[in-house]
This record gives sequence, structure tokens and C-alpha cells, in this order.
Amino acid sequence: MSLVCVTQQVYTTMMFSGERQHPASVLHLEERRLEKLTQDEIKYEIKRRISELSGKELNEFAQSVYASAEPYKILDYFCHKYLNQADLQLDLSKRLKQWHRKYKQDHPVITSRNFYRFSSRLVTLLRALRIPQLFNNMLAVIKAFFGDVWTAIFEWWTGKQRERDEKSKKDDKSKK
Repeated sequence: MSLVCVTQQVYTTMMFSGERQHPASVLHLEERRLEKLTQDEIKYEIKRRISELSGKELNEFAQSVYASAEPYKILDYFCHKYLNQADLQLDLSKRLKQWHRKYKQDHPVITSRNFYRFSSRLVTLLRALRIPQLFNNMLAVIKAFFGDVWTAIFEWWTGKQRERDEKSKKDDKSKK
């Protein structure tokens, strides 16, 4: 990643570590979320990249990008596909739908539903394999990456699973 800045003042601050000289940044940057693109901004960017689109095609292209949850990435993806003449046998609306499906397959988003499915399958597998240490390590990973909310959900769910397991064991014993 690179950052280029234009300044009115020359900065020559240097830092030394391990007997080597390294430039030290005087920039104190804060992370900011990108604002959602407007329809006009999307149209402008599409026109800049793909000049041969008709007005109707431009509107259709822009609407498809605008409706996406990730318009910046989808815009790049769609423009790349269009410029490389992908799926020319289809009309533009079908191409956009197909590209959107392909994009979603190639760039999956972790949702709470997907996470729940994954964690439930993994917990079941770990219990079946009877690997308690791996189960505890998974809990630590969830805490590290997903924070307290997901940890609370996971602990609640695994507690419910334990209750079900214990109940089914009692039922099995009572049947015998």
C-alpha cells in the first residue's frame, strides 16, 4: 500500500533502528469509512472507464452497482468484466446478473447465519472427535476475531448443546 501526499513544507524526519536509517512518518492518519457512492458518481466513473455505453445501458449498469452492498468493489469488478468482453453472447442485464452472482461466489460475506451454521457444525465435529483442547482453542479464536458479542452467542449456543447432549444421554440410560 502506498500513500502519496502533496505538502507545502519539506519533511525529512528520520528514525534509526538496528543501526539503519528509516523514514518516520509525520502524518497522523485516522481510518475513515468510505461514503456510499451516489448514482451520479457511479455514472461518471462508468463513463470515464467505458465510453461506448448507451444512455439506457449506462443507467442499467449504474443501477446494478448502486444496489450492491459493496459498490466500490462491484464497480471495479463489473468494469473489468465489461472491458474484457466477458459473456458477450448475453445482453447487458443478464451479464450484470451473472457477474453479480459470480462476484458473490468469489467474495463470500460472513453473516451471522453463515457463522452460526459453521460454528454448529464445527462444535458437533469437535465433540464427536472428543477433542476438548481444540474446542477451547476455537473459543479463543472466536473471542479474538469476533469480540464479546459472538463469544456470548457461542457460549450460549454451546451451553444449549451441552444441555441437549446431557438430556439425550439420560434418555438413552433410562431406555436401557
